[in-house]
Amino acid sequence: MNESENKNELEILRDKLRDIDDEIFALLFQRMGIVREIGLIKNQLGLPIFDPKREALNIQRNRELADGQLPEAMIDDVTNILAKWAREIQKMAR
Repeated sequence: MNESENKNELEILRDKLRDIDDEIFALLFQRMGIVREIGLIKNQLGLPIFDPKREALNIQRNRELADGQLPEAMIDDVTNILAKWAREIQKMAR
């Protein structure tokens, strides 16, 4: 490939990443809406927001889902960030 073709391919790939980012954020919006509902139900049931067993299960599930395609540290980081923000959203829903 020449320089012009490489630059064109780079822009195509960046466009694909932007499309994927759009999908990721759309899913995050959906996820946080569900998290908010869970927070309301937990509040009604008198359940705590933080559930360490559930979070450990989520990490394990996501590691299995990744099936070695991503580093475990990355899976753990993403799962922990989602859990952290889920707790924050649930606090706001109370």
